Amino acid sequence: MAYKKSVLAAFCLFLSLSLAFVSVQAEIFHMKSGEVIKGSLREVEEDYLVVESSHGTLQLEKSKVASVQYGEEIEQATGADLQALKERVDQLEKSGGGGGALKIGYLNAQGAFSIFTEAVSEERERAKQKTEELAQLAQKVQGGSISQGEFRKQYDVLQAEKLQAQLEIDLAMVDKMLQAKGFQSINDQLQKLKDQAQPVRVFLNNLLEDLNSGAIAPEEATNKLNQVNSNFQQLDKLLTNVIEVKMSQVANELAKQKGYDLVIRQQNVVLYHNPDTIINITDETKKMLKEELQAG
Repeated sequence: MAYKKSVLAAFCLFLSLSLAFVSVQAEIFHMKSGEVIKGSLREVEEDYLVVESSHGTLQLEKSKVASVQYGEEIEQATGADLQALKERVDQLEKSGGGGGALKIGYLNAQGAFSIFTEAVSEERERAKQKTEELAQLAQKVQGGSISQGEFRKQYDVLQAEKLQAQLEIDLAMVDKMLQAKGFQSINDQLQKLKDQAQPVRVFLNNLLEDLNSGAIAPEEATNKLNQVNSNFQQLDKLLTNVIEVKMSQVANELAKQKGYDLVIRQQNVVLYHNPDTIINITDETKKMLKEELQAG
């Protein structure tokens, strides 16, 4: 146990120094007491870690730290970075003179996110259809089969319908999570998000009525489309953040069950990794997410 703590401390220092060029930050510190501390790892001293948190600078005793989970900025790490991590861990283990190996997992967040997009495949098909209709409309005006005025009218309607379809994708995803027992830990955030989306949905429906009836001028239509698109983008980002919270919870639970010492996030292609040292937990995370999403 003492050996693994020393390897973990040295590894954290190596990670913070060697990957500084991609702004890697330690975001979540799991204490043996059960407390969870969010912050950035600044220094690694002999007996404690220096962490910058929202409550100021903290000194965490190494003996009281159970594990360190790395957050969003680690996803910029490349395959070469992970290869460097693997080599450094191998070196630390060989120089340790015995003891258990450091167990590291990595999660491809983008890959795990597919569980949620697959759950709303029907709604996504409608949005795809509107994108294709917009492309066909562009071909018509380029070929001279419709006038610029008619193009503008149809274009605004299709843009509004596409935004409506995209909003319904997000709301369908929220509803599925609200109905799933496994997502009760984030129900408050989901319900708040759903409430925030309702005025946007009403605004968009009213805009579509005005566009179809011709009761709105082109310039006003453009301004309102830009406004509702901005509102949708904000809601979509909030939904992504809520989903990432759930993915983090599942990955953390998986790490505890499997006995990982460290879990990092990875987005780019991993060129090489030693499966005995650095383990991809994406599929297992997806499986747990899917089970919890389907548990009604």
